[in-house]
Amino acid sequence: MDDVEALEQAAVLALPPALTEHVGGWLLRATPGVGRRRINAVLPPRRADPAELPVVLDQARAFAEQHGHELSVQVTPYAKQAPLDAALDERGWTLEEPTDVLLRPPGRGLPAPAYDVSVGALDDAWLVVHAAVVARDDLDATVGGLFARMPEPLFLVARTDGEPGAVALLSGTPGLVAVFNVGTLPAYRGRGLASALLSAAADVAGDRALWLQVGTANPAGRLYARLGFGRCYGYAYRVPP
Repeated sequence: MDDVEALEQAAVLALPPALTEHVGGWLLRATPGVGRRRINAVLPPRRADPAELPVVLDQARAFAEQHGHELSVQVTPYAKQAPLDAALDERGWTLEEPTDVLLRPPGRGLPAPAYDVSVGALDDAWLVVHAAVVARDDLDATVGGLFARMPEPLFLVARTDGEPGAVALLSGTPGLVAVFNVGTLPAYRGRGLASALLSAAADVAGDRALWLQVGTANPAGRLYARLGFGRCYGYAYRVPP
C-alpha cells in the first residue's frame, strides 16, 4: 500500500461519515447536518472504471437526495484516476476545492511549544474559539455526531496570558495522527500559536506520522512546510453542472 492509499483509508477512519453505502468499489458517504464534503462526497476506488459511471452516479444521486446533501465525487490527480477525472470533465462536472494532503514523518522533533497548550477532552474554551474561527451553522451536528465518532479525539487549546487563542483537533488511526480544525482567533494571529499547537501535536503523535489537509490557496501551507510537513498528494471534488 502506498502513501496515497494509506492516507485515504486513514481519512475515512479519522473523519468518519455517519452513513455509508458501497456500490462495487465505490464508497457513498453521507453525514446529515454536517456540510463538509470530505464526509459526504463519493469516494471512487483507486482504479475507477469510467464505464461504471452511469450506474454509480444514478445510485449516488439517489443516495445524496435521500440524505440531503449535494452530490460530489472526490478525485485525486494520480494517474490511476485520470480516466475517471477526464470522464467527469466531459460530462461538464466542474472541479472545486483543490486540497493538498501533507505528511510529517515521525522522529523529527519540533521546538517546545512557546505557549501553554492543553490537550484533552472537548471543553468550552475549544468550542468558543472554534465557533468564532469557522462561523459554521453545523456546529451542533459536528460536535454531537462527527466528533463523537472520531477515534482517539484530542482537543488542543493554545493560550496566551491565560486566554484561549487557537485550537486544533487530533484523530488517531494506526500509524497516523490526523490534524483537523487548526484555527486562531484574529486578535492572536501571527504570534506563533498555530506552531505551538502543531508542536504539541507532534509530541502526542510520538512514533506516528502527522498528516493534515489544507486548501491549495491557503497561506497556512507555508507554515506547515516550515514545520516539516511535505505534500503527499492532492485531491479535489467534481460537482455536476
